Amino acid sequence: MVTFICETCHSTLAKKQIEKHCSGRCREAWHFTCIECTKTFAGYDYKEHNECMTEVQRYQGKFLERQREQKLKAKEDQKNKQNEKQNGKAEDKDENSDDTSNKKSLRRFLKDSKTFQGWAKSAKLLIEDRKGKMKEKRLQKKLLKLYKLSEQWEEDHKDEDLIKKMKEEFQGKKSGLKIEDGIIKAN
Repeated sequence: MVTFICETCHSTLAKKQIEKHCSGRCREAWHFTCIECTKTFAGYDYKEHNECMTEVQRYQGKFLERQREQKLKAKEDQKNKQNEKQNGKAEDKDENSDDTSNKKSLRRFLKDSKTFQGWAKSAKLLIEDRKGKMKEKRLQKKLLKLYKLSEQWEEDHKDEDLIKKMKEEFQGKKSGLKIEDGIIKAN
């Protein structure tokens, strides 16, 4: 409810009391000031003033607005993170991130620290480093990262094509790899 001050007699009035005030006690009243926004209304203009800013909005203005925007943004970010987790995208981001420690550990599998040794040979080295077996998907991701660290990698190479080449090489008898139930073992 909006509250006004009569500029003639300085009485505090609720909006519904103004007409009664003008017809009875203060017949000369013509200007009314809103207590909350300190805007003065002439004549019957006060009737259009239905809602007003609160004291908090009045004194904290832009600060309050920024606070609300930050809360909304935080809620949106939280919803986005939840959606990503549900879709499995957050997991993919972690695995595809270029962590410097991960790069360092993978570089030791590159010959002369720049040359990629081939899918089967690199896979064998990775598997031997991991107690002789490794999940196929994990191995594929590690090999892709390793390949991207090498000199042979070019921006136009697609991951899908590289995975096809990788699988073809794994299937070969000379690869020395054995695939069982999504787990690759070195022979």
